[in-house]
Amino acid sequence: MALNLPDQVRRVIPRWRDFRATARLGELRSPDPSKKAVSIPTDEFVRKLAEWRQDGTIEAAVDLLSTAIVVGRSSEASDAADHLLSLGHNLAPITVHLAREVIGCREEQPELPLDMEVLPLEEELARDRIRAIRQLLGGDPRNAVLWTELSRAYILRGQATPAIKAMDRALASAPHNRYVLRCAARLFVHVDDPERAHDTLASSQATKADPWLIAAEIAVASIAERAPQFVRTGRSMLSAGVHGNFNTSELASAIGTAEFLQGTSRSWRKLFRQSILAPTENAVAQFAWASRHAPGLDIDPEILRMPRSYEARAWVHSGNLEWTAVAEQCAAWLNDEAFSGRPAMMGSYVSIVALENYELAEAFARRGLRANPDDDLLLNNLTVSLVNQGKQEEAEQVLRGIHQSESAPDVQAALRATAGLLMFRKGDIAGGRAAYADAIEMLRRDGEMRSLAIAYLHLAREEILCRSSHASTALAKAEEVSRSVRSPEVHTMLEHVRMLSQAVVPP
Repeated sequence: MALNLPDQVRRVIPRWRDFRATARLGELRSPDPSKKAVSIPTDEFVRKLAEWRQDGTIEAAVDLLSTAIVVGRSSEASDAADHLLSLGHNLAPITVHLAREVIGCREEQPELPLDMEVLPLEEELARDRIRAIRQLLGGDPRNAVLWTELSRAYILRGQATPAIKAMDRALASAPHNRYVLRCAARLFVHVDDPERAHDTLASSQATKADPWLIAAEIAVASIAERAPQFVRTGRSMLSAGVHGNFNTSELASAIGTAEFLQGTSRSWRKLFRQSILAPTENAVAQFAWASRHAPGLDIDPEILRMPRSYEARAWVHSGNLEWTAVAEQCAAWLNDEAFSGRPAMMGSYVSIVALENYELAEAFARRGLRANPDDDLLLNNLTVSLVNQGKQEEAEQVLRGIHQSESAPDVQAALRATAGLLMFRKGDIAGGRAAYADAIEMLRRDGEMRSLAIAYLHLAREEILCRSSHASTALAKAEEVSRSVRSPEVHTMLEHVRMLSQAVVPP
């Protein structure tokens, strides 16, 4: 059965975009204008540009574009990009994407196509970027931004160890730089080390004077199950109002989230509303989450126009049963935050449960697994998508490779149900029925009602497809459980199973 992360608790963990995108979004402005940002060297770019103008080869053009993206001088490489695009279908898709990125075709894309084979795959660019960044580091080995970019390129390829080593070098070179600190925190959370993420933020001299860093410290402390150190300082900043609404957007959101989760204060609504006066995209996503869980917070459709608000839009479309739009936003979200497993999880889940588009579900899962190769949830959804495409041997191989004993209880239940699905499709009806029964009992015991309904619906679907005498009973039970769940995708799946029941004629 398909599984998605429960929509329970979201925190304002910093996004980790590349340096250019982060700067373009205005998130690198210093509270102290006298402080200079860390720069990126350009000598290597000048050399690459000269090589391209002299040789004019595809290889020289690709090298130039990779370096131009890293150093933020894309406009000067536009001739090389135009030349590559003029070659048409003779180029690899990833080279075409690289050229389009340089000439500015990779801005806000609110409605992306759902052909995941041609969707821009940022992590596929990571190999070229790693090479380009290492060349730049040869001339400037203490450049913290370059080390941070190198770390991100490694994590996009699922290489956690070199990513951490590169981030260590970045922190050693610029231990108090906002960009480096926020990226480091996001990396350490990603590799399941929230304690180090919090230590990194809490120990920096810059944090107590920077609203962006305080917001991150408060959010990460919650994940690490620690008390945040700078809440009082953050409140003072919000009261003073000297930093401006944009610079304190995530700070207001982080403190509002902490108060809402603790239930000890009534000011969280005010803080959330303050967070969207001039919000970052991350604050918009946090407000959208709060609006789904907190009474009295209604999201204004206008704030969803905020650039890159893919996550927030995906959830709003989900509530409106606009499943194709959900998948489109998940695809854009995955390109924007390519190392995160969350957009791939949501995209694969919706593609299976609501769209019944199993090829798309497979593409989402495989994309997510590139940077998260051991994610049990994504592996489970990949298995479900493969089974439903008739790729039983491949599905069985994926399922066999999952370390189920180490998974969370709800994931173990989902994996057991997925094993039942595979048994049904291989003709082992009794075995499949028993596996689903095990999964249902596990979910019932843990009180996972949404997942329980999904399990019953998957079971009913299999009973109907094999035209068993249990089909009507299974459907009736799935309907009963689904009625008690307030989950839009559950009710969409229920309608699909009902339609299937009407279409499949019993023997």
